[in-house]
Amino acid sequence: MMRAQQLTRGMSQLRAAFLITRDISLYFSLRAQQITLSVTIPSPATVLILIQNEQHRELGTGISGEHTQLKEDIERGANTSEVSERRRKDELMRAVDVRLTSCTTYPITTNPSQARGFILRHPYRETFPLPPPNIRKPDFDPEQMALQFNTHDGRPSPRLPDPNLTPISIPMYIRAPYFKPDPTSTTPFSTREENPVSENDTVASIIEGLFFSVGGFYGRGKYDNREGIQSTVEHEKHGVVLVITSRGRIFEIPRKMRIKDIVAGAQWPRPQSATEIPVLEDLRKEPRERGDNIDGIEMAMGWFMEIYVIPKENLGEL
Repeated sequence: MMRAQQLTRGMSQLRAAFLITRDISLYFSLRAQQITLSVTIPSPATVLILIQNEQHRELGTGISGEHTQLKEDIERGANTSEVSERRRKDELMRAVDVRLTSCTTYPITTNPSQARGFILRHPYRETFPLPPPNIRKPDFDPEQMALQFNTHDGRPSPRLPDPNLTPISIPMYIRAPYFKPDPTSTTPFSTREENPVSENDTVASIIEGLFFSVGGFYGRGKYDNREGIQSTVEHEKHGVVLVITSRGRIFEIPRKMRIKDIVAGAQWPRPQSATEIPVLEDLRKEPRERGDNIDGIEMAMGWFMEIYVIPKENLGEL
């Protein structure tokens, strides 16, 4: 009797191992053919549970609830971690990037396939949409601080004609190199919005009150900070908003313009059906070296967008 049970147990193990090996072989075969399917490679713990469950079935004993729950937890963890993160990254990249196949520093083509037309440099594709590990702070929260879709589940909307154009929110830095709220400081002013900014927001909604707030903080209790007060007023009331493209073109941006329109207007070459895309004023008057060189707003370091605010009197220095 014991011998029969041992033979049964051995056959069960072989059968479970065969099923697992078959799944793994299928996975790598599909990878070699560049076919994407949701095939989960079981972990060693899952393998053990499968073999134990097979033994229970063959020997006529029940499968414990503890084993079942553990298996479900393992499978759920595998499906929601690596697989979901890879999918999220691919979806966001399709939504922002000029083209997924570009591997050079400056991709050149006369027929780009693009959603929004951001430039995502090749070195940062691996960590997109997060900051590179060497600059990522311990308190960085990807769910709250990274590029994301404006949907309840963070996924592109399948109800849109083009799901890639599902509204997004973008991490935003405001740079003001001539802003001197503290005359004793030599560090150029820079700040990041606490949360990613909706692409449907206007520039005014982002920077309105920013310089008064910062200037008031540094000027509090200082009655001789005339330089700081003057700098604050110049930037808040009369500062010129600029964006700089990946190839160094400098566009002046009206404060009432939406972020999505800035990105669309900075695309180059301009799409053939560009009647609704705003034309931005290029402060660089030199002609482009090549008319078909792709250009646009860069996803800086692979995760954020920058806008600049400078006084009018400093425009000549650019």
